[in-house]
Amino acid sequence: MASHKTFRIKRKLAKAQRVNKPVPQWFRLRTGNRIRYNYAADVCCFIFQPALGMASVSLSSQLKQQYGNLSASLTANVARAQRLTGAEKRAVIEEADRQIREIDELLEQIELFSHDETDEHERKRLTTTISSFRIDAQKLETELEKIRRQAAIVDQRAELFSEDSLNENQKALLINNTEILERSSRRLIDAYDLTLETVDIGAQTLRDLESQREVITKTKNRV
Repeated sequence: MASHKTFRIKRKLAKAQRVNKPVPQWFRLRTGNRIRYNYAADVCCFIFQPALGMASVSLSSQLKQQYGNLSASLTANVARAQRLTGAEKRAVIEEADRQIREIDELLEQIELFSHDETDEHERKRLTTTISSFRIDAQKLETELEKIRRQAAIVDQRAELFSEDSLNENQKALLINNTEILERSSRRLIDAYDLTLETVDIGAQTLRDLESQREVITKTKNRV
């Protein structure tokens, strides 16, 4: 009988609170996975049912692949948002926001899976991977926030110039205040970027140390 790997997931994944509710698109693997709602415990459980021929493919690998697909799509939307204008730009930004939320939820699932991992070496590897994924996602989110602010400023300026009741001095003052806010926002974002770069360096150092530890362990085993 096929083994089952069960772990808790967020209650919001089964809003209807009914048995065998289909997993949302961002977490639907190719194995016919379902969500089972436990009324007694008031929690949802993800039931992983390995498909035939998938013994060599781990759940963590599938989760990482899901992240890769979402991240690639988000990166493409961020690039599109930089080129577009008006309603099209706003639509792409909204889509990117949705993808960011999906990535956050997916990373939570990978983190939950890592907690259930019995192999200490694999658990550490997953922890390092999650940290790297979060840093990449934060960079994309920061870039999207820049685009959103720029779009808002463009909309504000268009609105200012459309106000017939304002004289030229009032318009100039409002535009100047908007530019001051824009510069302040840019400085805050630059400071946040610097923080992310520092965290990225720390994460890379952890990955290097993990790699060195693996080499030392393999060397000891050969000896």
